[in-house]
Amino acid sequence: MIRTPATLDPSNPGEFEQDTTVTPKPLASSVQSYFRHNWKDAVTVRTEWRTMLRASALRDKEQRIGAWARPRTIVSSLHQALDQGQLRRLLQHSHDLAPRFSIPANSPQTLLQGSDKFWAGALHSDAAEITQVVQQPGGGFTLFANLVSGYRYFAGGRVWIVNGKFEDMSVQAGVSTPAILHTLITPTNYDSAAARSLVTVDAVDGFVPEAGMLIIPALDCIPVLTVEGSNETSSTPTINIEAVEVVGDNQLLPSSSLLPDDTNVAGLFSYYDGYPVFEPDHNYREEQGWGFERDGQSFNLGVSDQVVLDGEFSRATSNFLISAERASFWRFKILFDSRRGSLLPFWVVTGNMLMNDLSHGGGTTIPLLTDSSVQFGKTLAFKPVTGGAAIIRTASVALGDTQITLNESLPAGDYNVLFAYLGRFTEDYIDEEWLKHDYAECRFETIELSADEVQELNP
Repeated sequence: MIRTPATLDPSNPGEFEQDTTVTPKPLASSVQSYFRHNWKDAVTVRTEWRTMLRASALRDKEQRIGAWARPRTIVSSLHQALDQGQLRRLLQHSHDLAPRFSIPANSPQTLLQGSDKFWAGALHSDAAEITQVVQQPGGGFTLFANLVSGYRYFAGGRVWIVNGKFEDMSVQAGVSTPAILHTLITPTNYDSAAARSLVTVDAVDGFVPEAGMLIIPALDCIPVLTVEGSNETSSTPTINIEAVEVVGDNQLLPSSSLLPDDTNVAGLFSYYDGYPVFEPDHNYREEQGWGFERDGQSFNLGVSDQVVLDGEFSRATSNFLISAERASFWRFKILFDSRRGSLLPFWVVTGNMLMNDLSHGGGTTIPLLTDSSVQFGKTLAFKPVTGGAAIIRTASVALGDTQITLNESLPAGDYNVLFAYLGRFTEDYIDEEWLKHDYAECRFETIELSADEVQELNP
């Protein structure tokens, strides 16, 4: 059984909550300095959901419960000082990342309220250069930037406005001045004809943003308990910082909340039997791993081992590496958020090709493949040779048959036939490795649902 947070419509668990705002928490005054990431290493952004499992002792089944209505973001970045001035500020910044509580006399309850403990991390991967600034009569500024898709800017959330351009970021990784926190007044509005977006920010202490500066989403982060660094020389220290988002209504929203024109997940993926079909574009610079898992337990009895099997069949597993520019990568990110990590299922089209260039005249039967052992009650994906979305069908073969029978008619055409299954992500998180601001990689694993899990979906 799958249960989703109350903010979702249970009849349509792929859709997100209607709330599209972020409510920042109070920040500690001691750690509001910004340090650039040194792009000699990738920025790692972890998107993490939380699924609670309740297993049954009687049958091979489990109850999956979605605990969070929004994902948590964790950013790992590298910071380096290039001169003694930056060295002093970097050391002070490292010292202050675990803000100290300010406790007035006779007011011990302040410690419990925690009103001075959060700091503003930076989502370096989503930085964008401001191309135009328009001052608003009522205060604040409208900023134009190239944010057509795949960026995390939300109404109510904080952003850094920072001096410096992208070409500087790989060299100058020190403090930027000015570096000012603003609050987004309106969400990102997309102007597809001009291939840009605009956001409106508040006015802060008379500071006026300028074209050429960077705008970067900020995170409300918990205190850092340990900060570790190293020295390349006595005046060039390097530190790695992990910015962990505070859980609450300050969290950044799921990625599909940023789609222009309220496009939902169904507009990006084909669907079969109520679930999206995902065709991972694996990067074959690494081997594409696959396997089969059998649920069960192994007991050591001293002189022998005993294996107790659970479930009727083994379950397929697949490992993928996706490498893509931001717009293509964001499509995968939207799927992951729509599945809420490992909570909700989807169709996985594997890299295991069973037949090349099947010429099909239409109908519900296809020729028997060389080895029919994978065809009994299994799912096949028919990928058009000329391009387009894969078509999912369930295959069956009876003893003595010379053809495979499909559960639905397959349109005429030429296809590559691949193995597919209804599965889910094995983990509640993915690690986005941003090699530069517009290119990312991600490794992940999927696993086939057990027969009992499928039965729970279709009782």
